[in-house]
Amino acid sequence: MQIPTLRMTDSKSDNEQDSTNLINIQEFLEKWSQIEDFTTKALEKKESPLEQIAQDIDLPVQTVSDLSAVCSLETLLCGCEPEDKKLYYQVIPETDLKTLYYQSQDLQRRKESFFYKNSVLKNMKYNVNDTVHNPKLQNRATLPPEKQVPTPNVVLSINIHRPYNFKLTHPMVDQKILVRGDMFLTEFRDAIDCVNNLAVAGDFSENLAAAQVAPTCGETFKSGFLYIEGTFYNDFRHDDNRDYSKPIIEWMKNSNNCGTPHKTTAMESVRFNDLTVKLGEPYLYMHQGNCEHIISFTDIRMLIADDPQCVDDYPFVVRQVSRRRVLCRSCMMYTARWQVEESVFTPVEPCYLCDGCLTSLHYDEDGNKIGHFKAFKFADTSSVQC
Repeated sequence: MQIPTLRMTDSKSDNEQDSTNLINIQEFLEKWSQIEDFTTKALEKKESPLEQIAQDIDLPVQTVSDLSAVCSLETLLCGCEPEDKKLYYQVIPETDLKTLYYQSQDLQRRKESFFYKNSVLKNMKYNVNDTVHNPKLQNRATLPPEKQVPTPNVVLSINIHRPYNFKLTHPMVDQKILVRGDMFLTEFRDAIDCVNNLAVAGDFSENLAAAQVAPTCGETFKSGFLYIEGTFYNDFRHDDNRDYSKPIIEWMKNSNNCGTPHKTTAMESVRFNDLTVKLGEPYLYMHQGNCEHIISFTDIRMLIADDPQCVDDYPFVVRQVSRRRVLCRSCMMYTARWQVEESVFTPVEPCYLCDGCLTSLHYDEDGNKIGHFKAFKFADTSSVQC
C-alpha cells in the first residue's frame, strides 16, 4: 500500500534543500483520513518483514526469502570461527602479510605513546558516526488505550540545526525528531538538546563547589520562541517568561522593509495540526536570549505500523549527530569541565581544564586560590544526551 507522504527530494543533502509550497497539515490529515482503504490498512502490522519487502519491490515472497538467505551475514562464515572473541584482537605472529605487519607496528606505538593512542581513538572512523535510534515497534493491541497514539494521525520529521556560529559556512543538522500532528509545540521544544541549556553563569574561582548547585541557564532563562511562517510562537508556560518577539516586531515596524505583518501567540496552545508550513523552508527557534537554531520540516506523512505506537515515545529522536568532547589542555586525558581565563599558569586564553588539573594548577593543598584567574563552568557538547 502506498503511504501518502510529502518530503524533500533526495537529490540534495539536508543542508541544501529548496522549499515546497505551503502545506496545511490539518488539510493533509483530513484528505487522507477520508480514504477508507488507507485508514483500515495503514496500521496493520505484517507478520513478516519479507512480506512488506516483497510487496514494495513487486516480487514473490519466496524469491525475497531466497535472496535473504543468500545475502545473509552467515554466508560470510566458514564454520570454524573461534568462540572466544578475544582471539580476534590478537596479532598473528610470523607472517608475510603487510597488513598484519603494520598492524603490529601501530599497536606497539599505541602502547609506547599515550598521546598517539588518544589521537588515533579520537579520529577513528566509527568515532564520528551519528547515533540513529530505531523505534520500538510495539503492537497497538498490547498497549492500554490511553497509551495508544490517536489515529488517524500525521507524523512530521523535523531537522534541528546547531546554534548559529559565524565560523560555519552553512548550518549543521544536529538532530532529527519525529512529532505527531496532535502534539503541542511545547512538547517539541522540550525535546531539543542544546549545550547552552547546561551552561552555568558566573565566575566560581573563589568557590568551585558552588558551581555544582548553581542553576543552569536552561533552568533560569526559560523563555523562547518558534518563528514559523510569519508567526512568533512564544513559550509562556512560566510567569516570568519574556516575549522575545516584541522588540523584533517593533524593529520591523520601524523598518522600511517590514514586509507582511507578524503575529504572536502562545506555543503551549498550538498543535502541529494547526500549522501551515513549507518543507525545506528554514524556520527559527531562539532561546537563551540570542541562541538561534534553524529548524526545517523535511517530511509529512500519515502514521503507519512501523512508527512508534506509544504516545510516550514522542517526540522521537531519530538521529543525533555525534559530538566530540573537548579534552583538558593539561592532561589531554579527561573531558574539560572548566574554562579558565586571565591565568598565568595556562598556555592559551581561554584554557579548558578538567577538575583535577584545575585544582592542581590554581589551588594549594588547603584549597586556597593561587594568584588571579577566573574559572567558569564549561558545558561540553558531549554532555548533551538525547
